[in-house]
Amino acid sequence: AHAGDQMHIISLVQEPVSVHWLPDGESNAGEGVPSGNVDAAREGSANPVYSINTFPGHAFRFHAGSVRSAAVVFNDGPHNLVVVAKASSGSLDIERLDAQGLKELVLSLLKQCAGRSDYMQCAVEKARTDRLKVRIPQLFLEKYFDAHSPYKQSPKVVASPRSGGS
Repeated sequence: AHAGDQMHIISLVQEPVSVHWLPDGESNAGEGVPSGNVDAAREGSANPVYSINTFPGHAFRFHAGSVRSAAVVFNDGPHNLVVVAKASSGSLDIERLDAQGLKELVLSLLKQCAGRSDYMQCAVEKARTDRLKVRIPQLFLEKYFDAHSPYKQSPKVVASPRSGGS
């Protein structure tokens, strides 16, 4: 883990959502420690997006009014993406992409947008979560491309300092 690990949150819930850290992990049945709030989603405007600086193993629960989600665990870095929505039953519906899911998303977008000079704009237009079909904001996509694009990870030859003498 490093200081750059973040859980990204997109809220579709039309009321404020509070985020609670579960210090005892996902088995914690209590309320957890309040960690902040996510604004309510509003019709016709961009969905609220937030980040939580965290570490692998940290667990969180989302609350909207009297409803709370199951525990969501940040399992690996550098990023996880969580979409919080209200299910038709009134419960909170969570869709999560861990680092492996985000890597697969990046590789898929690279294939779909290959050869385009505006590949990031292409990626922004095509990037959606699998189940809830939520558009992923460019701010987050750029971080996922930096972390997972094979082009950013490719080996590079670096000049070595020349040793003096013979």
